[in-house]
Amino acid sequence: MFYAIDFHKFIATSVYMYSKVGDCYTNDMLREFTDMMKSMDSSKLDSVLSFLDHIDQSELIGKILTFALCNRKQIENEIETMRKSDSEGLIRFWPLELSMTALHLLLANWGEEFESLEAYCDDSKPISAAERFFSAFVGRKDKAYIQFGDSRSSPLIYNLSGPIRTVDSKDFPGIQIADVLSSSLLHAITHGDEEFSEEWLHLAQGMTSYPIEPDLSCVDLAQEGAFVNSMVLTELVERSIRGQNLFENMLDFIYDMKFLYPQFVAETSC
Repeated sequence: MFYAIDFHKFIATSVYMYSKVGDCYTNDMLREFTDMMKSMDSSKLDSVLSFLDHIDQSELIGKILTFALCNRKQIENEIETMRKSDSEGLIRFWPLELSMTALHLLLANWGEEFESLEAYCDDSKPISAAERFFSAFVGRKDKAYIQFGDSRSSPLIYNLSGPIRTVDSKDFPGIQIADVLSSSLLHAITHGDEEFSEEWLHLAQGMTSYPIEPDLSCVDLAQEGAFVNSMVLTELVERSIRGQNLFENMLDFIYDMKFLYPQFVAETSC
């Protein structure tokens, strides 16, 4: 239900926006959050939540932190569960690192086009640490899919002809091509006002089905989606404060907010 209205994008983009507008408290909070996740120490949640003393609770970032405060027990339990189940240290050492996630998504999509894949990657500690995960896809012939909200079904399984090979780009020209692509896209993202960047970002849209670059329209309250999600966030915070069920009649609430959106636009445009 929340994926269907892009609530996850609304939350992520809100945090990103606050981190970019010079809000030192948000950036300090994110550093504390990163330290907590890297250490898998749930007691450090106190440091993250302490920034509520400095952030306006009526602001989006304040509401997100308030929600976390009200649901801290569930967050602590989640961190402890990950820590105890992570006997090989894959999550513990790379909890916020995207290499494994990105590679898995790429291979899953390529697996829809090709019967078998032979994968070479630039030498990478996170990918090497995920060797056991990827080995589970060697020789697979079955298929499985997952769907979030109204999005299209995404593949979960693909067939690798053998284990992932991590190699030195100096010896494998194919990896050098990947280096050129990644460095060019990184430059384009960090220098978005250049003509070169605009061209590359346009090309990038067709490279993957899972772009992760920020889309500020997700938090533009003039848009129906952002308006609805802002009201959903407020409702979730209020329910959390009152100790109420977060899901009961939530779909009706979402439809009510969609119905109210034209009235919101009419009032704010005046």
